[in-house]
Amino acid sequence: LEALEAIDNNLESVGEEEVEELKKVSSKYEIKRRPFYKQRAKVIERIPSFWIKAIENHEVLGAFVSDSDIAVFEHLKEVDVIASPEDHEECQIIFKFAPSNPFLETCRLQVDKKRKSDQGKASKEKYELAYHPVKWKPGKDVTKRSNNANEKANGKKRSHDDADPTSFFLFFSPGNEQSMLIAELIATDLFPRAPAFYTGQANESDSDEGERSLGSEDSDDDDE
Repeated sequence: LEALEAIDNNLESVGEEEVEELKKVSSKYEIKRRPFYKQRAKVIERIPSFWIKAIENHEVLGAFVSDSDIAVFEHLKEVDVIASPEDHEECQIIFKFAPSNPFLETCRLQVDKKRKSDQGKASKEKYELAYHPVKWKPGKDVTKRSNNANEKANGKKRSHDDADPTSFFLFFSPGNEQSMLIAELIATDLFPRAPAFYTGQANESDSDEGERSLGSEDSDDDDE
């Protein structure tokens, strides 16, 4: 057993080395994508309600959006994800709103995903989120519980006693247990495929892939 454990440890080390090398390759191509993301942002800014439509069309992220959130999202001008050149999983997630919006004093909402400084063996999570202060205009904080809240995200636990558990904007403050999931989906799914989510083609593509996968499994069963 000791011999097997030693081999497993060696295999695990090779696997970790592979992950780090793949990150370097991904980071290289992320740098190449940046100019095209900037070009895309200029085009998107001219399309009304682009980002709220893309977010609502996302199967998972759309479930966190309440009716109250939609009015705020109408003033969202840009979503940006800036990956670290050293580790593409480290990134800044930035939502930029029109300065004239009637909801937010802070027009730039930001969450940073970064590598944990303390990564003991007991911890499975290698990354954590860092938050930037959010200031709402008086009486405009849509994360507060209201009687008109859309119950799309039923079953999600409240982070604060006075928080509306359905608001997407809870992502920008500490205490939301779904924040890491939201961060990963924005960075790796919504942002790179934003036009496809806006048109709805992303969901169709994902559905087709799922059907092909099921068909392949059925074929394998038949062969047996």
